[in-house]
Amino acid sequence: MEFINSCYNAETKVAFLTVDTASAVKELDPVAFDMAMDEYFMEDAHVEINGKLYCLGTIEQWVEEQLAALQNETKKGAIA
Repeated sequence: MEFINSCYNAETKVAFLTVDTASAVKELDPVAFDMAMDEYFMEDAHVEINGKLYCLGTIEQWVEEQLAALQNETKKGAIA
């Protein structure tokens, strides 16, 4: 869903309603939604964890952030 929200506004106004764009596309045109998701996962390698698909780039970024946080904590402990 983040792929659709990254390409378009996260919210879309339909008449007097404001809805989540990705959810609206998924509900109104599931075929188009599936095609967009296939395109998204074809661009980057992905992995399935507990039944959910994640881009490896997203996982790598998270791991790097966690390592940086650990390094900062280690440096703070060494200074104290």
